[in-house]
Amino acid sequence: MSRKSSRQKKKIRAKMARPRPLSAPQNMRLQAAVQAHAAGDYGRAERGYRALLREGARTPVLFGKLARICDETGRGKEAAQLWKEALKLDPADPDALLGQGRGLELAGDSGGAARCYRKILSRHPQLVVPRYLLANLQKSLGELEQARENYRFIHSRHPRYTQAHFSYSGVHRYRDSEDPHLIQMLDVYGKNGLPEEGRIQLAFALGKAFEDLQAYDEAFRYLREGNELRYRRYQYSIDGDRDMFENIMQVFS
Repeated sequence: MSRKSSRQKKKIRAKMARPRPLSAPQNMRLQAAVQAHAAGDYGRAERGYRALLREGARTPVLFGKLARICDETGRGKEAAQLWKEALKLDPADPDALLGQGRGLELAGDSGGAARCYRKILSRHPQLVVPRYLLANLQKSLGELEQARENYRFIHSRHPRYTQAHFSYSGVHRYRDSEDPHLIQMLDVYGKNGLPEEGRIQLAFALGKAFEDLQAYDEAFRYLREGNELRYRRYQYSIDGDRDMFENIMQVFS
């Protein structure tokens, strides 16, 4: 390959790696595609995103939107490539790093996923989702103290992020009724406006906490409330939960 040809290729790659913002009309079409995506019309949304790419538009957001559709429709490899394209344009884009991290985690690359989550948190320590995903990853790898630390960070800044309470309850041993996390969960559970999914997660976490304390009446009360809420939300059949209730009764007997 001649030096001239090599220089030309480098220029082309450098040009491709630069963002190309959308024009005002293109941005309106992007918003229309985003609305279609939100409404579940994946075909229309994907056609809209791809049309903009064919026209030469290149932004991390555009690649990210298309990557999400691929993720949500079972095309993980294609999504991974699109996240890479987004990160070429902005190596620190938190959405692209999050998407790439999730893809790596699903592919079994725990180290790569953790690096993505940590890179986001190095610039955006307040973001809850990457910290929660990192904590879950640490828990699965047996790094329990690091996981607990990240869950507690979320509790202190996002007390209504109930997934973190639920996950933390599984790696924490409750030893007395003055446990700060138990008190916090009871406070959050008692407040109005908590989404039903959040109440379900907290009810099961509280059930586990009171089980640790051998306060079985309270444990059973929260487990029952959690199952009643779950039944109402997901239309579970009582028969489907019978085995679980029998196991609970064996534990508490």
